[in-house]
Amino acid sequence: MSNLVVARMRDTVTVVLGQSASSSSSPTLLQKVGGMYKGVKFAYVYKTIQRSFQYTVQPKLAEHIEANHRPVFVLLFGSRNAKPVEHAVAGCLMGCSEIIFLPIDSLKVKAQTSSLPGFNIVSKDSCHSMLRKMYRGASWAAARNGLGAFTLFGGAAFTKEHVLGLRDYQRATAYQHFLSSTVASALAIWLCSPLDLMKTRVQRGGQSSCVNDLPTGLSIARALVKEEGWFAFFKGSAPKVACAAPKLMFTYTIANWLSMYFARI
Repeated sequence: MSNLVVARMRDTVTVVLGQSASSSSSPTLLQKVGGMYKGVKFAYVYKTIQRSFQYTVQPKLAEHIEANHRPVFVLLFGSRNAKPVEHAVAGCLMGCSEIIFLPIDSLKVKAQTSSLPGFNIVSKDSCHSMLRKMYRGASWAAARNGLGAFTLFGGAAFTKEHVLGLRDYQRATAYQHFLSSTVASALAIWLCSPLDLMKTRVQRGGQSSCVNDLPTGLSIARALVKEEGWFAFFKGSAPKVACAAPKLMFTYTIANWLSMYFARI
């Protein structure tokens, strides 16, 4: 048992520090801390752009759908459910369009896995190949973002409409925004775990310089099911919900509250 614990600790050091676990040199404290912040610059830029885009575009899309397509939603879902569904659809459309920022996310993933690509562009073909590699996993990212945004904005709107009894979402308080996003954010993270896993593995890819030699999403999924079973798609989902859901609740609450605050002044 003790040997197993030591082996697990060695593997953890290897993953976090990105160096050989058999290395005789002990990492310094700065190296240990730096190893846990791999890709932080790309992550900061990606999340800042993504959240700004997300909370700016979604309300405008929801307003557009409400103004131009409300009768269709009322006919299909009823008057009480039309508005939450409109917000969910607006969130889904916005989430799918976020793939335009995927290259930044790809750089973050590759920095975290110590596989950053080189940028020596010597020909048009190499430039095209590099661009294709930067957009690897775009379909998985679109599916993940679309489902996540659909669940978050739709679930929050449903809670405001049916639980909190709000008709005008713009009059919701910060506390009501927080309550409405509590269950929605946790559910969004959990439902997107399999898609997020696939997106990350496809983005990470292999070390081949040829895009056609890299494994496809379906081949990765088949290998994952064969080697680890269906539950592998939800590996780490509980810690991810515990870590990411509060951040999503915080950003949703603050973004909506600030939006209402600046609209009043």
